[in-house]
Amino acid sequence: MRRIPLTRTITAIAAAALLVPSMAAAQEELRDPAEFGESLGSAVVTSALDPSFVNVGVVEVARTVHEQRGGLTSGRRNGWTESGPMPDTEAVSAEVLALANNNEDPLNVITVMGGDNQHNVNVARSFPATQILDVGQTLPCVTEQGAPDPTGECAGGEFAVPLNYSAIDFAVEEGAYLAGVVAAKAGIGLGGGLGVISGLADCTECQRYVTGFTRGARSVDPEIDIEVAYLSTPEEEAAGFSNPETARTFARAFIDVYEPAVLMAVGRAATRGMVEAACEAGIRAVATGIDIRASYPELDCTLASVTTDVERAVRDQLIASSYGDAQRVVRYGLQGDGVSVSDEWTDVAFLPVDTAEAYEAAQVALLAGRIEACDESCDLGPVTATAVE
Repeated sequence: MRRIPLTRTITAIAAAALLVPSMAAAQEELRDPAEFGESLGSAVVTSALDPSFVNVGVVEVARTVHEQRGGLTSGRRNGWTESGPMPDTEAVSAEVLALANNNEDPLNVITVMGGDNQHNVNVARSFPATQILDVGQTLPCVTEQGAPDPTGECAGGEFAVPLNYSAIDFAVEEGAYLAGVVAAKAGIGLGGGLGVISGLADCTECQRYVTGFTRGARSVDPEIDIEVAYLSTPEEEAAGFSNPETARTFARAFIDVYEPAVLMAVGRAATRGMVEAACEAGIRAVATGIDIRASYPELDCTLASVTTDVERAVRDQLIASSYGDAQRVVRYGLQGDGVSVSDEWTDVAFLPVDTAEAYEAAQVALLAGRIEACDESCDLGPVTATAVE
């Protein structure tokens, strides 16, 4: 979910507080970490909206890369956040600003899980000596001067984004499209429609899951019934993403009303609760973000999980940033397994015999660019990177 992120507009008051004209105008060239010696600091800020083991994995990957590239191996000056996962996007954003603004313990790199890209690009603009790696984010909307653009015009485009900001994006819609193909075939086999429960509507990545899934399903059956519901409002973000118990209760009611044959759960840490409700109800589920069966083997109603390889992407971009080669926006997709779909569905007996053929054809077409998993409202660019071994 990371990853995961919500795109919000930073307020004028917050923007004024962040911007330091003399610093914002500068774009310092990033140096090799070896030049920093013991002054090199790096931090990871995580969100409780994500499953805790995802946060732990990212922290450990970042710590390993940091140490290998010459950073300190212990002590608070290493910059690792000691307070644990932040509760929501607002708190993550505040922690990022506090770390960037710490003059006594300057940081070379801040890796952000679950933040607000409009806020974080402004932090990067204000603190040009600190690289911000914003995980699970699309291209920030900025003016021609590189400032957050509350109008939504985004006249600056990619090249106005500060050089020390890097959005690490995942083409989750590609994996969701393939999961939609499988789900529609399951609906045919079971004689029912599909359901989708997402954390909230004001979530760019969530909507890409929903759009990709819907398009994939309707490529199989244009008339298939798909019901979509949301766990919470933007004011109750934590309830929408971080509480599996609340999500399970919501999903039970949703299943009782709409009776879908397959339910796709888009809820970061809350995804588990929705899949549990599906299994309890005797229907099938599609999970997102993590491989749900690998983490919770008892959830055997799962057809597939749409996963993102966050750890590999963070590792790749931390290494790139240490050489001054971090891109403003780097997207990982099906190519190179930055986004993947697990294959539990291949062992399901009730699926039509042509399911594998339909899946493989859709996969080939996506990789070749012959079909689009998302529409223009997703505001996507081409996949620019693949994860590497």
